[in-house]
Amino acid sequence: MGMRRKGREVATQTLYSIEFLDNDIRLLPEESALKILEGVAADKEILPENQIFEFASDIVRNVLIHIDPIDEKIKVHSTNWSFDRIAKLDLSVLRVAVFELLYTET
Repeated sequence: MGMRRKGREVATQTLYSIEFLDNDIRLLPEESALKILEGVAADKEILPENQIFEFASDIVRNVLIHIDPIDEKIKVHSTNWSFDRIAKLDLSVLRVAVFELLYTET
């Protein structure tokens, strides 16, 4: 499996895990998000110094930084579907995808 694909998978799983916290994702401190990422990565035997971890960390950090414009894009383009009805896993996948489309050269 490619490094970037695996990094996206870890980032998506981290964002999905964050959805189950009691706090609003917008209020989550970066350190807390990175601790969750470390747990997800550890389950897959990915060390913090690994390139996969670094790539996933970059995605998670930047999705959280740009969460409002990312969610707004999802809302605008999810016609006939309420944003609140989007499944948490689907929302995590969409957030990673929209982040990459808007903010990266991939």
